[in-house]
Amino acid sequence: MQQIEGKYTITDYHLDYKSSTGGRFVMDSETDMELKKVSNSMLCLQFKWSRRILRTDNNNVIVSLGSLSHIEFASPIDDDLINNLYRILKDHEERNLEFIKMNSFDIFNDFQNVYYSSFLDENLIPMDERKNNMVKWLETKVQELDINN
Repeated sequence: MQQIEGKYTITDYHLDYKSSTGGRFVMDSETDMELKKVSNSMLCLQFKWSRRILRTDNNNVIVSLGSLSHIEFASPIDDDLINNLYRILKDHEERNLEFIKMNSFDIFNDFQNVYYSSFLDENLIPMDERKNNMVKWLETKVQELDINN
């Protein structure tokens, strides 16, 4: 089955920091969800997570972590599926923030809102709107895979 480009992506740049002792550091995290396969109401989704702190003046990765997993759901696109997907993304975004916080060498503790995720901020985008956007994205990807099947 042909792979369709288009991912549901959460990208956060937590802080771009210039150290007084030299060097610039960027903390970032990214979560991608991609629909890989649809068959007999079975959805196979691939999740890819990356978390890293970079020293940008010499492009050295100071610390990074990544993972890739596939999860199959034997359910139609309904509230249960969307709630499960949202929970998975939320859990990993919380882990992204915790990873960044634990590996930031305490140099970022004096900055407010460093460990912030727009995805986790329910005041930014209401939950219903967020879930509706996810349903639309998923339905579009299912149609694209069906057309190219």
